[in-house]
Amino acid sequence: MSGDDYPEVFQVKEKFGGLRFYIDPLIDTVADQIYEAIDEAEKKSIQTCEICGSPGKQGGHGWIQTLCEPCLIEQERDTEIPVKEKR
Repeated sequence: MSGDDYPEVFQVKEKFGGLRFYIDPLIDTVADQIYEAIDEAEKKSIQTCEICGSPGKQGGHGWIQTLCEPCLIEQERDTEIPVKEKR
């Protein structure tokens, strides 16, 4: 495959805790292989911590993320809103 044969990537993003990878439509002999590779990567992304790459699970409160247990605990600790002290 020459450089001109590669698909043009027009968007890569995280959505609902998983990878989304968008390319121009393909009509050639390798199209199925490329779409299968993208599909496999998207499936793996919903089982891979988006912070450290360890095995993870999807979850969240309003914003879905895929995180391993240690990264989830760390993130919850870092984003915790302090409770006002009673006077």
